[in-house]
Amino acid sequence: MAKITKEDHKRLSMEHVLFAKQELERRKKAPVHVKSEEIWVEGREPYRTTFIVDPRIGWNNHAIRFWIRSLPPGDEEGGGWKTLGHRHTVEAVIYILEGKGHSIIDNVRHDWEAGDFICVPIFAWHRHINSGTTDVIYSACTSGPMSMGMGIAIYEDERYPEYWVYAQQSDEARRSLIPGREKQGQEVRQSAQAGNGEKSAWQIYVDQVEFAEGEEERRRNGKVLIKGKEMAFEQTPMGRVALAVDPKRGCYVKTISSLMAGNRRSHG
Repeated sequence: MAKITKEDHKRLSMEHVLFAKQELERRKKAPVHVKSEEIWVEGREPYRTTFIVDPRIGWNNHAIRFWIRSLPPGDEEGGGWKTLGHRHTVEAVIYILEGKGHSIIDNVRHDWEAGDFICVPIFAWHRHINSGTTDVIYSACTSGPMSMGMGIAIYEDERYPEYWVYAQQSDEARRSLIPGREKQGQEVRQSAQAGNGEKSAWQIYVDQVEFAEGEEERRRNGKVLIKGKEMAFEQTPMGRVALAVDPKRGCYVKTISSLMAGNRRSHG
């Protein structure tokens, strides 16, 4: 245990008291607006990518990052991926702004076009390919900063197997959406309940261990592609809104919910 003094105790306690005020100051200094003419300034060819909202570039945002990317015809995100692509333990939502193409997500092809959303399951291998004749432009949002801040973000890339954390362990680990999952034998169970009808400590533990199995199934069954033409705008207190990526639409997300909002112009 680290040795701390009475002054350390006071300083640590005051950090909680001062945090909100200091956070307001940080927010005042952080950017809140990116002009359209600045978006592609720092892009790199041929995979023009601009990180727009990201704590690493000064934004006071602790949960998500947002960027925009352009892919030339016949090419794909990443450049050099052949089969797997990459995967990560963060949620990702993609919105296609222009062009058309397809994504390979755990060996399943999903064809998309402008106006569509893609909800990538956590830790699923994925690639996005431009199969059209014009540039594909898409925006993407992930929960990377939050996961990295919690110390649970894992990124594995087909091009860098030396940095894989789990995929090198077995074929089963490579296919699974659960980091570190291996095929297990029959679990030892204890069905006895406590006298008051509550689960025993043993059963509670087994439930925790088996949670990952159910999580795998829920992620596999989650909706991946949301077609723009299938989204309906409805009038709400927020204006006209169309729900895109959300658990209510069958998507398996816990932190990111996406919607489209718009107002009709009146013509006089």
